[in-house]
Amino acid sequence: MFDEVLRKRAGLEQRRCMNSWLAREQEKGPLNLDPALLAPTQAVCFLAGKQFLEGASALADEAISKPQLERTTK
Repeated sequence: MFDEVLRKRAGLEQRRCMNSWLAREQEKGPLNLDPALLAPTQAVCFLAGKQFLEGASALADEAISKPQLERTTK
């Protein structure tokens, strides 16, 4: 269940990244949704979501295993 929550949050981060880029582009004028412009931004936003998921998963794994280590060393 926790993994599902992290995946949803990673998707949210990916959408935030894309929405932020679209907002900045819209400030410049009419949106140009040319796939050649969108593709690199989509890739960056996908990687941002993936990086969030990997980092959050690593922190969660560490938090879960740390109390077990403390109990075994006492």
